[in-house]
Amino acid sequence: MKERKDESERLIDQLKILQYYGWPNEIYSKHLKEIDIYDPHKETYEVEEGKVRIYHAFKEVLISYYTGIAINVIHRRVSGSTCFVDATAGIGIVPLLLEDKVIPIFGSAVIPLITPTLGERYFGKKELKPFKMVFLMEKDIKRRNILRKVINEVLERLRNINMPMPHIEFYDDFNSYIHHILMKYRNECNYWLVVIDPTGTEIEWNAMETLLNVRKNYKVIVDVMFNFMCGSLRRQKGEACSKKHKFDEFFGDEGWRKCCNEKGFGECLHNYYVDKVKSLNYEVYGSSIWKMGNPWHYHFDLIIYKHHKKSHPWIQPYRSISEYIVNLREDGLYRMLTNGLLINYMQKDRM
Repeated sequence: MKERKDESERLIDQLKILQYYGWPNEIYSKHLKEIDIYDPHKETYEVEEGKVRIYHAFKEVLISYYTGIAINVIHRRVSGSTCFVDATAGIGIVPLLLEDKVIPIFGSAVIPLITPTLGERYFGKKELKPFKMVFLMEKDIKRRNILRKVINEVLERLRNINMPMPHIEFYDDFNSYIHHILMKYRNECNYWLVVIDPTGTEIEWNAMETLLNVRKNYKVIVDVMFNFMCGSLRRQKGEACSKKHKFDEFFGDEGWRKCCNEKGFGECLHNYYVDKVKSLNYEVYGSSIWKMGNPWHYHFDLIIYKHHKKSHPWIQPYRSISEYIVNLREDGLYRMLTNGLLINYMQKDRM
């Protein structure tokens, strides 16, 4: 009987997929100048400590892991009509600097192309589960142009090994286009998996509400992975609480201002946002990754429609990984992922 993998092994498996046979390294080397100039994490890398850099890898690992769970849970029910939205797509490559080596991994925009195909094959699944459509949104036109090049490089490699590929569309802004996309493809997409990974308050509540209400309005299923940046919002407290602020659009009202009197400003904002999501008949399963004192403290939340009769099949694997992360703590998580990245990098031709 095949021994079941533990949580550490599952996370390392996702790193292998995100570094698949050195593909991201090849693509990074080919487009190095453009990527280095327009990498959305560039400014952060110039000031942050090395340990915090692993945070970027960990986000992609979680997105890939939960994408794999989602497509397997939903596949039989809506086979052939699953669609993916990346609301903040970036450039598709995350170049990590570890021990003086640049180790690129694929970002969230590439995950819907590889996790349901290469990932399923890696895990020995008999049936691949590709998305029908993928919608990638990046507001910065120069980053969006790089993203197109990265995606085309991945598609070419998938084509060469006879992997199925989704229909892909590029947009410049989630807030402006999500209603249009949901309306246009409401009869073709019976399941929407959405990744929202803002650096702060880019996603307006009106757009978020439109997305979540698609279940009620069009009878389709929506699951969301939301990276809520407590640290980023907390740093804006002084400015936000003293005048009219973009928080009003992010939260959809001014109710967030009650948090101005709270010591845990970032956590209070997160709780307020979660309550608004729950008011639309969704459950929110959150995991706090970094300690409160860390400037990059954030919550990686799963937003799933409320099930009245039974628990959602996502929840048990999510809780298992969340508990593992909490017990591992930051130092352990850092060592595990760093070792995994370096080992995969050295063995990229033998995966």
